[in-house]
Amino acid sequence: MTQSYSLIRKEEPPPASVCLRLLSASLLGLALAGAAFAQRTETRITTLLPSSLACQEQDPSGTWKVVEQKSTLGVSDVFPGNKKSACYLEFSVASIPADGTITDAVLRLVQSGDQPNPSALVINVASIPRGDWTKSLADYEDNKKDFHLGRIRSSKTGKDAVDTWSGGSGSLLRSEADKKYIALLLSPAQSRSGRNYYPATGDTTNNASNQPRLILTYTVPRSSTLGSQDSQSDGWVAMRSPRPFMPDPNVPAQDNYAVRQAVDGTKISSYNAAMYGGLTYVVRTYANTQNNTSDWRLDAQDPFGNVVWTRPLPAALGQKARVIVNGSGRLTIVSQTRFIVYQLNTAGPPQQLKDIPAVSGTKSPAALLSAPDGSLYVIDETDLYALNPDLQMLWRTGIGTSAKARMTLSPDGQFVYATGIWPGDGGTKTTGMLAINAQTGKTPTKFLFPPETTTFHNPVVIKHPGGADYIYLAANSQDSGVLRTVKNVPSGVSGDRVAEISPVKEEKGLFSQPAPDATAPPQSGDLKSKKLYVVWKQAQSSPARLVSINGQSGAIEHRDTAPQLNVVDASALWSGGNLAMDTKGSVFFWENGTLYGYAAGASQLFARNIAGLPSNLELLFGSDGTLYAQDSNNGALSALIPSYQLPTPSDSISSPTHLRVDGNVNKDTTLSASGSVFLGNGFTVKQGATLTIKTKP
Repeated sequence: MTQSYSLIRKEEPPPASVCLRLLSASLLGLALAGAAFAQRTETRITTLLPSSLACQEQDPSGTWKVVEQKSTLGVSDVFPGNKKSACYLEFSVASIPADGTITDAVLRLVQSGDQPNPSALVINVASIPRGDWTKSLADYEDNKKDFHLGRIRSSKTGKDAVDTWSGGSGSLLRSEADKKYIALLLSPAQSRSGRNYYPATGDTTNNASNQPRLILTYTVPRSSTLGSQDSQSDGWVAMRSPRPFMPDPNVPAQDNYAVRQAVDGTKISSYNAAMYGGLTYVVRTYANTQNNTSDWRLDAQDPFGNVVWTRPLPAALGQKARVIVNGSGRLTIVSQTRFIVYQLNTAGPPQQLKDIPAVSGTKSPAALLSAPDGSLYVIDETDLYALNPDLQMLWRTGIGTSAKARMTLSPDGQFVYATGIWPGDGGTKTTGMLAINAQTGKTPTKFLFPPETTTFHNPVVIKHPGGADYIYLAANSQDSGVLRTVKNVPSGVSGDRVAEISPVKEEKGLFSQPAPDATAPPQSGDLKSKKLYVVWKQAQSSPARLVSINGQSGAIEHRDTAPQLNVVDASALWSGGNLAMDTKGSVFFWENGTLYGYAAGASQLFARNIAGLPSNLELLFGSDGTLYAQDSNNGALSALIPSYQLPTPSDSISSPTHLRVDGNVNKDTTLSASGSVFLGNGFTVKQGATLTIKTKP
């Protein structure tokens, strides 16, 4: 869109801080920009717990009666002193998108208590419609009928022994009254044996992982809109921009930045803002003067703090909340008292999906991770727990001091990698990483770190073409640290895989948060073409450098020739600072009041001191390409807008994102930006000059 102004009048300034914004056009552009991916699919994994469950047993006359005992899910054949029993499990699939296609399924059952007869048992698994299954049991058990999915062959017993059925999608999915569901019937073959399993009880303790579950793999078309930039495998929320940040060519040089407050740290009631579809989302409280209370609201605002829409929230939140949005637009609010979920829609109003009481025992959630399917991982004090998209508890395990804990989901969603510090006896501590099966939480594998470790960065996870997860872990103590590359080649069957961690490489020194480049991992071969960038200081007496890490070997590259940086010994980069990257691979970071930019080839683009901001900040990119500085202490968010002082030698100024200009237009000048153009206080256009402003997606 182009707007031209030929001003033939006396010189006079426009109103202060005029902003020419085309937010709707920007959002449309984001939608169009992602349209090329619409024909490609992505694979997701989700875990469902039964929405209903019932068992029946057959008396000697052949009559089926409901088993009132709810503490056991029992499947048994007839043998002396025992009746034939079968169980029905129903699973809601409301969380799977309408365009999702189920490609694989695993039913997982955990044995409980004493078994009625421990000899081998064969269990028929059938997919059935709702109704009285006892009238058609013979059909459901007939392996030549469409209902029959397969069999569980249970030849083992013991405490928490696991039995599974796995197979393709078959005729799993059923619908009734516009509601889709999966209903499975478990009945015994003639084997004169039986098994007792844990039922679904809504358990939220460490025993939650014993509940029966259906683990589904499904595909969906890739989203046609750009989402939250929360890349699970990158390890850092919003570290990537969907656009270049610097113009090409960079003439006149874009190296000065104006600060515009987007979120007031004194008014925000969430620890930070979440981002999706060109908007930011925050929880705020507003004074209610009528009854001298506060109203809680979820505000969606444009990149510069203007509220686009707002929704009321329960006053029962009562404390600061945490907010996260996944790449599918699922926004989750977690507080001590409520868990609330919205589905965001860039083309219309949001839809509230859930508003339930917080998980029993919730104290002070410190970190959230939202999986592509909508599952939620929460670090809360000394616990890490997982909820499926229906907010049912999947599992719970200890992780250590929450303020020090970090977590990342593997690219395929099968493992959670979490770092923590575990207290021991006599004031001792253990530090390290847990690799946890994301569907079950069972048998977490611990990989230890030096005991003097005080700070972890978020794990970065890249899928090797051979199938292994490569995990890059940076951790620091007061004056030293390590960056360890390890790999996970899991063992076990699908749905119950156990991590097998082995070391690849260890580098020593102080490290910032590693940031992988934007290139996709290769489809074959190895990861040597994949690079991770990190600020590294080999020793106290050594200069800090911006170096690359070889994705395959985990080794520091160009360690003696990489650019030297002016980084203070006590830099926040070592204790939580991060790198941010644009789509061209340029790297940006904040150090002690200075914003740095480096091209992908490690040549410096700029180093600009920016007044009015704290010395310690985190950088993140909005989903429209806006670069933000975030104060993690109070949630304040400031947009860093490329800024120019006119006149400049060039008569054309452009920005891939937003643009601010101050000064005087004394010749025909064109301002181009993909987002907003701001005209600063005192901006003037001289008589006879033409100012052309172009905004485009």
